[in-house]
Amino acid sequence: MKLKLGLIGTGGWGRTHALAYRTHPSAELVAVYDKDEARGRAFAKEFGIPKVCRSAEEVAADPEVRAVAVVTPDFAHKEGALAVINEGKALLIEKPLATTVADAEEICAAARRKGIQAMVDFHNRFNPQYDNAKKRLENGLGKARFISMRHSNSVDVPVSMLSWANRTSALWFLGSHSSDLVRWLMGSEVVEVYGTCNSGILRSKGIDAPDAWAYILKFADGGIGTIENTWILPDNLPMHGDFRAEIIAEHGVYYTTLLAPEVSESYGPDGHHRDDYLTQLDIRGVQFGFTLQSIQYFVDCVIRDEAPFITLEDGLANTRILCAVQESAATGQPVKL
Repeated sequence: MKLKLGLIGTGGWGRTHALAYRTHPSAELVAVYDKDEARGRAFAKEFGIPKVCRSAEEVAADPEVRAVAVVTPDFAHKEGALAVINEGKALLIEKPLATTVADAEEICAAARRKGIQAMVDFHNRFNPQYDNAKKRLENGLGKARFISMRHSNSVDVPVSMLSWANRTSALWFLGSHSSDLVRWLMGSEVVEVYGTCNSGILRSKGIDAPDAWAYILKFADGGIGTIENTWILPDNLPMHGDFRAEIIAEHGVYYTTLLAPEVSESYGPDGHHRDDYLTQLDIRGVQFGFTLQSIQYFVDCVIRDEAPFITLEDGLANTRILCAVQESAATGQPVKL
């Protein structure tokens, strides 16, 4: 018998969820909701989803649905998450868990009271580059002492790809990934944050968001992390960004670079293309890639009644870090956690 799921939010990342469920042999997406009803109906027709609901509460209350994914924009997670939790259904929520500490705490407290299975989709923990880094640290390199990470997008992401870029920033869109990775790889909790940002280029293009963020994370075990997140790389990059890290550990160093996840390229009448073999790959109609694998892992956890290794508390810690970065950038002072 297949695990029947609901989906709240049918935008760009909603499509990733639909592909992940369609590919999983034991999953079936049976109900969706989007505040844009026409988009929700078109999405349901495209993916053969039988039910288009009128609210997040209706998806969560559907008696067929055992688990629900909340795939709304960064700032709009709480309503859908609480609807799912109130029904006692398993919850997969996209990163960040929330963009305020109060909202993140409310979601976590509600989930604890209900005792539900829940996971934040920090899918870069499934990225082969960082999964391998974690293994190397645990099997020879020893504890990380200093991590430097750059995770940035080309300017077309906020200007063209995200209709809601004015309500978020590179800190939430990208920094939620990179700060979670640094915390996970370090294996310790952040105790102090110092951050700064600058603005100008995006605002000249009508996007009310900082251009670049830089921040230092101090950890309880003495480790240090530095992170850069920008939204102003040139839009003619082969992919949408630059993702790299240097991890200095007790017994060695680990380097990884992802300027474009390609192993092949082509030139033709439609230009120069580099092909993505890591995030999402279609081979004879079957999808592969770590952005799908994290979602399918959650499905497996629900089916086996196992607790995911990524928790809502990880999401709460992440939100606290990023809110502290914003506070520090605003005040010019470090913030203790």
